[in-house]
Amino acid sequence: MVAIAALIAALAGSAVAQEATISAKPVTKKKAKKIARKQANKQINNRLPWGTNDIADGAISTEKLGDGAVSTEKLGDGAVSNAKLGSGAVTASKLGGIVTRSSPNVTLNDNTNASGQVSCEAGERLLGGGFNFAVFSADLNVLSSRPSVPATPGSETAPNGAPLEQWRVSARNPAGGTGNTTFKVWAVCMTDNSVVRSPARGSGGGPEAP
Repeated sequence: MVAIAALIAALAGSAVAQEATISAKPVTKKKAKKIARKQANKQINNRLPWGTNDIADGAISTEKLGDGAVSTEKLGDGAVSNAKLGSGAVTASKLGGIVTRSSPNVTLNDNTNASGQVSCEAGERLLGGGFNFAVFSADLNVLSSRPSVPATPGSETAPNGAPLEQWRVSARNPAGGTGNTTFKVWAVCMTDNSVVRSPARGSGGGPEAP
């Protein structure tokens, strides 16, 4: 940047001197500034487009950016990390809405285990989940209620670091108590308001281990 400024100054000076030599009239201060500005713009245009290496560190500050100048498509993947977000920069109003997704009724017959799951929709993020039985009974047991990923039944545990896609519940109905009943699985999801929704995806598994 210093080299460019020096070059502009040198060329502008030469241009002013040349103008003074050619013209019989003296070059005024106003005219000298006009010539210098013209030469500076010419040199800047010759350098365009500027690359990242042409911009000094810290040269472009927040107050120098116009509203909407930095849009999503101009940000590289991972460019905005947690460390680059100011305290309180991401508020609730800037996040998507919170919705629930529910599964169909999961059949839980007497003396059986059963599992069911429900997924968030495309573009949504799973935040949590839960369940509810069709009847309240002390002998109904919840074996697990946890996030999972779609996979072969019985092996839905999410690997460490894997994105969570659905909420899964497994329950047991002991013999001789409540009798045949059902339950539903619920997922709590954060929405992306730009995504068109479809009906919730859920399933009620048959009798199986959690």
